[in-house]
Amino acid sequence: MFHHLIFTNLSYLINSVIFLGLIGIIYTLLEKTRVNEKKVHFSLGVGIILFGISFDYLMV
Repeated sequence: MFHHLIFTNLSYLINSVIFLGLIGIIYTLLEKTRVNEKKVHFSLGVGIILFGISFDYLMV
């Protein structure tokens, strides 16, 4: 009866779940290897953020 309301954006939902899962896996790996406790140069952090933005733009 209302199946069109639930399954309309199913591919968007699946993409969001995959994206959040990948972020969780990356965060867990960084926590386990203790990378987050190291001092990182500011330009490297900005580069990682810009890479993420450009990757997101290319994937959409």
